[in-house]
Amino acid sequence: MPLARRKAFIEALIFVDNADLSDKLGVIEEHIQGWIALSPALRDALPDLAMQFARHHPHDLIGPSWETNMGWRNLTGVFGAGATDIALEVIAALGDDAQDVGGDSWLALAAHLAPTVSMAALGTGLERFLPLSEATLPHEVAGGPWTPALTPPEGAVETSAGLIWSRLGAVEAADRWRAAHALRRLAELERFDVIDAIVARFDTDGGAFRDQSLPFYRMHAQLWLLIALARIARDRPAHIARYRQILERIAFGDGLPHVVMRAFAGEALGAYAKTLDSGPRADFEAKLKQVNRSPFALSTERPTGPIGRYAKRPEGETRPEPHFGIEYDFGKYQIAPLGDRFGLPDYAIEDAVSAVVRGWAPGVGHMFDCPRRGQHDHGRGGATSGVPASDRYGSYLGWHGLMVVAGQYLATRPVYAYSHGERAWEGYLERFLLSRSDGYWLSDLTGFTPFDIATPLPMPQTEDDDFLKPEDARLLSNVLGLENGKLLARPLIVEGYWPLEDGVTIQVASILADRRSAEAAMIAAVTVEQSQTWLPATDDDLDYQVKRSRSEVFAWLREGDDGGSRLDRHDPYAASTGRNAPAPSDMTVAVLGLVPDDSRELVWRDRSEQFLTAEFWGGESKGDDRERSGERLFAEPAILQKLLHRLGKNLVGLVKAEQYIPSSQDVEKSRRAYRTMAFTIDPEGKVRVLTRMSAQMRAKLATISAYDRSEFYARYQVFRWGADTNPDKRGVA
Repeated sequence: MPLARRKAFIEALIFVDNADLSDKLGVIEEHIQGWIALSPALRDALPDLAMQFARHHPHDLIGPSWETNMGWRNLTGVFGAGATDIALEVIAALGDDAQDVGGDSWLALAAHLAPTVSMAALGTGLERFLPLSEATLPHEVAGGPWTPALTPPEGAVETSAGLIWSRLGAVEAADRWRAAHALRRLAELERFDVIDAIVARFDTDGGAFRDQSLPFYRMHAQLWLLIALARIARDRPAHIARYRQILERIAFGDGLPHVVMRAFAGEALGAYAKTLDSGPRADFEAKLKQVNRSPFALSTERPTGPIGRYAKRPEGETRPEPHFGIEYDFGKYQIAPLGDRFGLPDYAIEDAVSAVVRGWAPGVGHMFDCPRRGQHDHGRGGATSGVPASDRYGSYLGWHGLMVVAGQYLATRPVYAYSHGERAWEGYLERFLLSRSDGYWLSDLTGFTPFDIATPLPMPQTEDDDFLKPEDARLLSNVLGLENGKLLARPLIVEGYWPLEDGVTIQVASILADRRSAEAAMIAAVTVEQSQTWLPATDDDLDYQVKRSRSEVFAWLREGDDGGSRLDRHDPYAASTGRNAPAPSDMTVAVLGLVPDDSRELVWRDRSEQFLTAEFWGGESKGDDRERSGERLFAEPAILQKLLHRLGKNLVGLVKAEQYIPSSQDVEKSRRAYRTMAFTIDPEGKVRVLTRMSAQMRAKLATISAYDRSEFYARYQVFRWGADTNPDKRGVA
């Protein structure tokens, strides 16, 4: 791409209106260094382009957010612009909006400029500036006028409690999770004096630890405190007695029927109930069963009135004013499903949410409203379920308002099962809880990143249409735990998905099959373009792809129900892969008599011997698109052979490595590289790795039409049965 085209591309990108600065810089991040190396003239033009970015995106360059910091690092580091020049451009571009910029944002802007100023000059400037501007300095810039609320608490306990409480109500979900983890650490250290002081702040705002000019997200702080108490109760239930009064107020009280807060308060009390004597325990547990439970029988009838997003108000009925505006995706993915459960049109739910929010904050007119202008995006990671990664004030009020309205309707209307089954209400509520139902957090499953994934895997440097290469088998055998086509004494990876260095990802899947079916499945998995190599590994997929009895081919592992993204998807210490933890199927458990080590089901044992071990790792993103979470399931070879012997089956496995290789010169020239390996293991431990195609195999593959060749079922059928691969006849021997 010539210089003129590259520069024109960047200039055109600057003026795209439906993307923020971080999105735009992300588009060219992988290519800009290569462009600069090829064109000194472009390098000289970059500072001016940086000024244009700053002029067009001033709100994205002021504030304490991660995206803001990344924008500054890109424009000063990659584009070579001066920090002072960017700051002046940002302030000029803000214009009248500068009056609405918060004090924390001005401090963040000053922090970007500070490295360019000597310590002596900075000190001298502050000494002269503050006395001269005391009378005219806006209160907001200085943190507002002095009030008793700004007085810091005395003593380490109260100071720690105040700081953690302010973080429990932070705008960023990751910060709230860090505060919740701090509560768990305090419990482990038996510092319940600090936790007591935090709980005592339940009905207060952030005190001296927050910007007094901005609203405190108190309901977030309350919710994340309850989440932490529920987890602490699992390990230390006796200590929860000291919080019983406030937990019962949330779980059973009528003041704020917030269904998510009630769920976690009830969970904490449920753990505490196990410490009671049998008589009081039975009564208390019976009471707890009514938490978030409808007093009405589940309705199997279809609602008689209009429901759904497109139901209109009856003629003559007007929308209550003033109205609180609902964001479109929030209405579609959170309000509409609640209306389905209670047989109500969406406008009725929106009216109810509006009434609740108006009672809390009459001046907030829409979910997009926020005094932290330009910094927080309701749509980032939260429209479909739960709360977003970063909240606007309006979206914070709207989400909590919906949870209160859900509690109000649960107490006054029956739940309809007509389209969601017997668990209609439970299924809705679970979307707003945690990924696991056993009380564990995803972080409890998350371990350290394994050392071995730092070992790079050489990937092909040129395009290659051949889907079987001996080099692939040699390299991937080492990754899997095989050597020269033989089982080793060390555990074998039988399922997983994880990243290596340089953007390489590894995927492993395995199934069980009789000898002939195993051979056919192994061949079918890899006799296709490498981008489409695949081994169906669940019973549902096998039922469709194989169309044969499960006595021939079947899944021996099961995937957990990940339940989609929930509240803990923003936990920076949790691997997202833990939502869908692999485990042995019921059949495998029965055949070997397996038992898990604990309810986390990370380790499964055959009597005293460890058979399957799952590991998960990863956490918050480091600011790029690279995959950082991973999971693997290891099997001990000796016990795996025992399973194969008892069932008379072979293990069929597929390993696939994939790497995205960007082009520094032209996005269209970016490509993907692959390595694949299919293998079988028989009951005697003999490993067969497919490294070449025989003439007979190629002849069979040629009988499949070009239209069907990309389908696993078509390839499996012809290699297993020699069948006609017409979709209407597949599965017939």
